[in-house]
Amino acid sequence: MEIKKTENLNVTLSNLANGSTYVHSYGKQVDFDFCDTGSDGVQYNFEVKIPLALARELAEELVNDIAAYDEKQAEQKREDEAEEAERVAEELGVEDVGA
Repeated sequence: MEIKKTENLNVTLSNLANGSTYVHSYGKQVDFDFCDTGSDGVQYNFEVKIPLALARELAEELVNDIAAYDEKQAEQKREDEAEEAERVAEELGVEDVGA
């Protein structure tokens, strides 16, 4: 049997949080710094240091995920607008909105 000890730290930042990054010119390291004020009024600062290679992977994944999210939101908006146009057309007795 193998036993491992793990610790988890889950942080949810508010919309008022600040964040920054710094890429070190030495050591191939990237810093992520976050600052937020908790509901208790205390200011919290978090610093995460990761290898440059991991930062590159995360940056690529983030760009792809945000692009996919934006496309899905745009598609949903188009569908909602088409449904609304169809509903209005039905109310007005118009048979073909596109004609």
